Amino acid sequence: MTRRWFSLLIILTLTGISAGCGAIQAGVAPAHSTHRNTKPAPSQQPTPVVVDATPPVQHILTPTQVISPPNSGNLTTSVQLRAPLVPGTGLDSISVTVAQQGHDDTLTVRSASGNTLWTVPHIGQVSVAEYGKQHLPVLLLGTDQSLCGTGGCGYVSYTYSVATHTFVAVPFSPWQDLSYQLNPRQGNWTAIPAFTNTNVLLGYASLTAKGISISFRLYGALNGGASQRYIYALDGTATGEWLPAGSVNFGPDAVNGFVVPPTTLQEAATEYLAETMQNHPTAASTFVASSANSAALESATAFMRSWGLAGNLHVAQALSPTEVQVAVWTTIGSGPTERLQTDVLDISGTQIAGKWYLTQVTVSPQTERVGTVQAALALLAKGSAVQALYAAHPSSTCSLQGQANGWSAYFSTGVNQPGLTFDINAQTGAVSTSNG
Repeated sequence: MTRRWFSLLIILTLTGISAGCGAIQAGVAPAHSTHRNTKPAPSQQPTPVVVDATPPVQHILTPTQVISPPNSGNLTTSVQLRAPLVPGTGLDSISVTVAQQGHDDTLTVRSASGNTLWTVPHIGQVSVAEYGKQHLPVLLLGTDQSLCGTGGCGYVSYTYSVATHTFVAVPFSPWQDLSYQLNPRQGNWTAIPAFTNTNVLLGYASLTAKGISISFRLYGALNGGASQRYIYALDGTATGEWLPAGSVNFGPDAVNGFVVPPTTLQEAATEYLAETMQNHPTAASTFVASSANSAALESATAFMRSWGLAGNLHVAQALSPTEVQVAVWTTIGSGPTERLQTDVLDISGTQIAGKWYLTQVTVSPQTERVGTVQAALALLAKGSAVQALYAAHPSSTCSLQGQANGWSAYFSTGVNQPGLTFDINAQTGAVSTSNG
């Protein structure tokens, strides 16, 4: 949910994060193919190459109490809460000191005896969920106004770790975004949960007995919004994790008063497909010409419904003044079995009074020889470039992201070290190298 709109710098010992409803890239879409192959052919089935990729047992916890300031959003006055955050320090006080105009707010945690246990700069919001004897309390912190924008504020969750004697960030769905580390001698990969890069939510959040609820803006022509709820679960780690409760809610399928008719066919195609991915056929119809067979367009693109934030668009240059080619893709599932689905759409349109509307859509599914993360990892492990990389940097980790033509595999080689990116063509299996 939170990694494609714009980057927000969080000085909470975290890096920036961005969010969005679908990346839109300019370039040339892949060539047409007439068949979809959702898994490699039998002769190309990869051998098992990934270990430790199964999530641990997750036990949902319900808070015994939730403590929040009476007002929502960023605080306008200093506030103090009390909760037993750190074992052996009594009923700790949690205070947010609000600076002038909310640009330098600070969170401070003190023990019952007045000793300072923790301070975090640029925090303007705080709530606490208590779980009794089941687990230490969990905090939800929101940034102050200096780190908020039109899309909302950044939110991070923390709990205290007895083992490290520090407050540690609670990740959001770390097993849905794995990285991988190669053991060249054994020829297998080890899956690593994303405990460090899934810590921030962007939008407007609140903590209640039902979990964290966050709403966020969608940057499209319809200026829509979406929301998601998270529930807290134990998973055998000190932090636990926040799990999504249900799918993203994109709100009602209705057209609001902010619609700006597109001035290019590319814009019309982009907005139509974005609304379709969010299962908003009424809103999508805003971009269809009245003379077109709207039922045929809706039927042709129905496979994209409910792709939501996992859907992507790659808009090519116009094939003619009234035709544009668009690649759409998503990844289905998570972990090594995560699968890439790509289709190419030829979209025709017409201009009416200076505005563009769709008239026809033709879909061509793509055949993918390297259709899963596991297949991509198996291919990478055999390459001499990856073998050389691990000989020089044995602790490197690889993260994969679906693209219009296949997979992008980024290798992180260490702090302050340049990374390396391999691009895998899912249709041909070709591997190329680009700068990380």
